[in-house]
Amino acid sequence: MRVVTLLPSATETLFALGVEPVGVSHSCDHPPAARELPTLTSTVVDHEGREAADIDAQMRGVEGAVYDLDVDRLAGLDPDLVITQATCDVCAVDAGAVHAAAASIDAGPETLTLDPHSFADALDDVTRIGAAVDRRDAAATLRARLSDRVDRVRKRAEAAVAASGRPRTAVLDWTDPPIRAGHWVRDMVELAGGDPEFQPCGPSEPVAWDDIRAFEPEVLVVTPC
Repeated sequence: MRVVTLLPSATETLFALGVEPVGVSHSCDHPPAARELPTLTSTVVDHEGREAADIDAQMRGVEGAVYDLDVDRLAGLDPDLVITQATCDVCAVDAGAVHAAAASIDAGPETLTLDPHSFADALDDVTRIGAAVDRRDAAATLRARLSDRVDRVRKRAEAAVAASGRPRTAVLDWTDPPIRAGHWVRDMVELAGGDPEFQPCGPSEPVAWDDIRAFEPEVLVVTPC
């Protein structure tokens, strides 16, 4: 099966399932073999070596799409399946543009749109990708292995919480302006033994520095989007 993946997590999952995609996004850099594959996306934002505020200003100033999809190159790769995402329009090519591009190709590739919003959803996507590329057994094995790792972390965290409680934890997606991480991050903080109350239950959202200071985090984690 000829598969194109337009987000790094799906690229890593495919390689883990023993399927090498024929094309990837410009953000896909792991495993190293992904860097040698044709890239199908690009961005007008100049982010290399830029400060967070500068990148944010560029993103806000873009007229039209932040990310471009090379439809001609996509057609030339003759994919059977295109994997994209609908969780965040700021993070990757808009899902609607991907569906339109796939529909315009004579071969008519299938599209798989991932839309995780919880930690469990992210694990479910391993199963969904495995089914789409006919690697169900490999996906079941991978998911079980990942779940085992999570269980080991959970048990260690439970012991730490029992001994010393949950530290107030704040995770930021961005720092200028500050944005607190949502979706599955709240689940991850709780699984790891932290107090997840600072994280939103839904998508990531802006937060004031005064609110961060008022929360008085004992642990501050910065995970630039």
